[in-house]
Amino acid sequence: MKNLKKVLALVLVVASLMGMATMASATKSDDYSDADSITHVEAVDVMSTIGVFDGISGSFSGDSILTREQAAKIITYMILGKDDADALVASVAPYTDVSRDRWSAGSIAYCKNEGILAGVGNGRFEPDGKLTGVAFAKMCLVALGYDPAIEKLVGSDWAVNTSKLAIAGAGITGNLSQVSLADEMSREDACQMAFNTLKADMVDYDDRGTNITINGATIATGSSKAKPVSRETGWADTGRDDGNIDGDGIQQFAEKYFTKLKKTGGTDSFGRPATTWKFKADEVGTYVDSSKLIQSWTAKAPKGEMYSAIGGSIVDKLNSAKNGYELTAYVDGAYQTAADTKVFFAKNSTAAAGKSIAGAGDGSSNIGKSGNGVLTELYMDDDDNVTVVMINTYLVQATADYNTVNQRVNVEAVDIDTNKTVSTNFLPTTISNDDFDVSGVKDGDYLLVTVSFGKDWGAKNNCSLESVTPATIQTATVTEYTERENVTMGGTKYDYNNILGDNEKSEDFAINSDATLVLDTYGYIMCVDEAFSSSNFVYIDNFGSTSSMTSNPVADAYFADGTNNEVSVNKVNGVKNKSEIISYASKNAGKNDTDTSKHAHTHWYTFSGSKGGQYTLNTPSTKRYDAPRFALTTTADAGDKLVKSGTVRFMSDAASLSAYTIKADATVEAYTGVANVRADEKTVFIVKDTDGDVESYTGIANVPNVTLSNDHNGTAKISWICRKDNLYASYVFVDVSGTEAVVDEVTNAAEYMFTLKSTGNQTHVDGMTYYKYKVVIDGKEEERWVSSSLLDTTDNDKGVLFYNIKEDSDGRITAGKKVGTKDNKRQFNAELKLATTDPIDQSGNSLYIADLANASYGVGSDTADKSNLIANSKSDINLVIGSGADELLYDTGASYETHLGVSASFVNSFLSGYKLKGEVFLVVDDDDSDVIDTLWIYVSEVKE
Repeated sequence: MKNLKKVLALVLVVASLMGMATMASATKSDDYSDADSITHVEAVDVMSTIGVFDGISGSFSGDSILTREQAAKIITYMILGKDDADALVASVAPYTDVSRDRWSAGSIAYCKNEGILAGVGNGRFEPDGKLTGVAFAKMCLVALGYDPAIEKLVGSDWAVNTSKLAIAGAGITGNLSQVSLADEMSREDACQMAFNTLKADMVDYDDRGTNITINGATIATGSSKAKPVSRETGWADTGRDDGNIDGDGIQQFAEKYFTKLKKTGGTDSFGRPATTWKFKADEVGTYVDSSKLIQSWTAKAPKGEMYSAIGGSIVDKLNSAKNGYELTAYVDGAYQTAADTKVFFAKNSTAAAGKSIAGAGDGSSNIGKSGNGVLTELYMDDDDNVTVVMINTYLVQATADYNTVNQRVNVEAVDIDTNKTVSTNFLPTTISNDDFDVSGVKDGDYLLVTVSFGKDWGAKNNCSLESVTPATIQTATVTEYTERENVTMGGTKYDYNNILGDNEKSEDFAINSDATLVLDTYGYIMCVDEAFSSSNFVYIDNFGSTSSMTSNPVADAYFADGTNNEVSVNKVNGVKNKSEIISYASKNAGKNDTDTSKHAHTHWYTFSGSKGGQYTLNTPSTKRYDAPRFALTTTADAGDKLVKSGTVRFMSDAASLSAYTIKADATVEAYTGVANVRADEKTVFIVKDTDGDVESYTGIANVPNVTLSNDHNGTAKISWICRKDNLYASYVFVDVSGTEAVVDEVTNAAEYMFTLKSTGNQTHVDGMTYYKYKVVIDGKEEERWVSSSLLDTTDNDKGVLFYNIKEDSDGRITAGKKVGTKDNKRQFNAELKLATTDPIDQSGNSLYIADLANASYGVGSDTADKSNLIANSKSDINLVIGSGADELLYDTGASYETHLGVSASFVNSFLSGYKLKGEVFLVVDDDDSDVIDTLWIYVSEVKE
């Protein structure tokens, strides 16, 4: 397959050069579909812009290998231009294996005539043969004017001589240090060599001498050495400007063949030595001059290493007793004064180079210092001019999904040093897709950005966004951490980014618990994410201690998935003192439920840690969330619908709710907008019913109606938190455990579903596992995918009745509850244990189930006498016979048989005379009735 891909790539290259393939409209590397794999960006940009290289069906395909005929075409493009090169024809076949009408024949004939590329012997050219780097280098050298005979680029030593001349003489191998010229040359490396050739000097000879051929070998005698073409050596000025590439009085290749291509020096937006290219009236781009880079660091750059990299003699020349060192220094593109340059060189010093920028907070922050995550680069040109550049990485977080209409994403800055009050107000609040590809960004995503300043660091009005890349998110178990230094998790030690302040580095971690780190490009910590997903939100209903004998703080925690646990607490909103955390509860001692001060600390938090370890709790960021709020009921609120299912303004009917905002100091104030609070399909509801049972619901369509009953005589509470400046609640906690209320779940897909058997199939969708079951749903037998969250034994949970069935858009059963969980309806289930013969009896149209009063049958959570319940002609009666009750099966060996909607007499006659093992499920809708509304009997085994 790998070889096939290479063949297809070469076919596309051939088609591209022939003009037969669909050409990409791209003129720069960023426009190619494989832009991320391009390393020689400057070369690809320039050579694509001037038309020497082009895309292949939208990609650059830089790793494909050049053939000999493709190389010939490229060289003719360089010398003649694309249009004239494509117009070349061969009057006769230039070689026996190159017909005159072959797509490359004209270019091959031209290269043969100019001595640029020769055949392989016996009259053959091998147009499809792979080209080596040294062969392409020879072509470029000849194009520059080097005589192959004089320079001994032919004969037995041609490869060695070509390599020497390409590297040390013409200098056309720049940026190819990792490439062996003896190897086959990739398309991208050929592009780099061709680009180097553009910048190389043209050469000529005063005297080419005499060529003598002996035994097939050509020997040049009496020739002069090649020398650069200049005005003094006969270069006539015919409108070609000597300053196109270098204003050195010497003609470079591009100054002869690409007169509208111009190169100028200068710096990039960060202050690095750089080259800007223009073609005609358009700017191709600005590119860092890596040839001047002496050394770079992404961690601490020691002053001693800088001293050694430059060299003591040059440092001495730079030294100025008054102002430090005479060099140029930039931090994020902001120029540093001469006095700040004293901090870069010190022989044998291990101290970090750099100095805090005055004006960044109180001046003692880490901005301006080299260190972890700070790219520090040291440049020096041929005149020993030295430049130091520092580039910091900053972090922003998306506050909403990418807006497809405005084609931008809203973001907010993540703090870097609150202790030193270092402002990040220069960072953007929106990022446009016109500038950077942010089309896939989702709410909560972290983005790494770099910025440059035209003057002082931090000058908001003189700041430009330079790069945007997704941050790396790492979640693993913490095994060790050193405050303000590093965290070890998943076996890897992560250090903090140097620009972060003490507050940002002072995160506490729970050992052997999970944590989520946001990392920069170099793998350093930019922040610790405490709410990376909805699973990191928790509602805390109370604080206390594990016993009167210990001061270990604990909390009554309700997680977004509906689970409720008592957890150990390490820190709350920065407070580590255990007694102070526990005092949150003691402060409320003796206060009644309607006292608002009792609820000041009971609300939604984000947490770090895991359910198996200690938790660090924080009120959600005020940059992303409004202050938490809660509403309380009183006895006067009886009959209010606290939550309305399917209604955006889900509390609009609870007109008498008393609502409050929890302030930063944990005091409360009145809030009057409760009727306008909204929910959508993303809102997570945690509902604690009158029995203390807890369920989680996602989306306003799925949450049940919660209504205070006429017997309401306590306090109910709703607590919610909304996104910043948004009335849509993200998380809602509903607690009616302290009073009487009706929690009426809404049935979306069906009222009931009975599982018959598993088919053994399973599938995984969006992180959920589904098992395919034969079920009865809405009175029909069907095959459905059922979420594992409903099932007790996942793939073999048969003979179970579920109610309030919910499904997704693809018909997968996503939610439901097993009948027998006490709710507003009277629902029960009882186990049949082969203990009683004829446990099911008939009298006229009525069916009785004996011994329902027997607690050993496990009748739900209610052990009251149910022997008075009957099923009659008004009841929906269903009988299912399992495979273990083979004596009752019409089809012996079947997995099951169903008898749906049958009468009492049918059930009695069918089961009469047997002891039964199985399960009974029944529902009584009316509290005042003894008539069973729905009855399912599942028989798994029988005995006579």
